[in-house]
Amino acid sequence: MYSQNDKAILMRWQVAKVHSDWRVLAHPGMRDDVPPEDKVIQAEYYAARDALKHFEDSKLVALAEQAHPPVPDVNLNTTEGYRRWCQLQQNIMEAELKLLAISREIEDAFPHLKMRAQ
Repeated sequence: MYSQNDKAILMRWQVAKVHSDWRVLAHPGMRDDVPPEDKVIQAEYYAARDALKHFEDSKLVALAEQAHPPVPDVNLNTTEGYRRWCQLQQNIMEAELKLLAISREIEDAFPHLKMRAQ
């Protein structure tokens, strides 16, 4: 099973990911005037995402690397560049879904680790 550290990192990321996704859905589009509460959500997501680099379990390390790869140098104005970008986005979504599924399994097995939205 996963270490306490891995569980804590994953549960923190789960909450931050859900908050971040909800913020994007609730306020679609790009804006110059980002409300302070959205900046807090965004900062927590980036901190939780960066914490994924500290996983101990090799499976989680691989998923974290897949979920947050370096941004490739592609030209989105070409068919090949756009195809590569779409494949990268699909790989990211697949890894994030796997991480969320693992965090839900941990939540079910260890309800006391469940982090609730503030």
